[in-house]
Amino acid sequence: MSQLLRLFLKAIAEAVFDRLDQKRTQARTDRLIKTEEHHDFEQQARAAEAAAHQAQLEDGPDDLPERLRKHGL
Repeated sequence: MSQLLRLFLKAIAEAVFDRLDQKRTQARTDRLIKTEEHHDFEQQARAAEAAAHQAQLEDGPDDLPERLRKHGL
């Protein structure tokens, strides 16, 4: 009887620890996915910022009268 009880408790303990491992693994995976998404967003933001800065450099102050004429001002 005690062996049966010991086997039963062992099976319950293994099931509980397996479930905890699954939860930890899922939480770690979710955290890594969020980190990767944030990293991708930062890279895209830097690229857009660099492109905007390059466009500003290309539009020198001499282009201002031309841009104003384009808009009818």
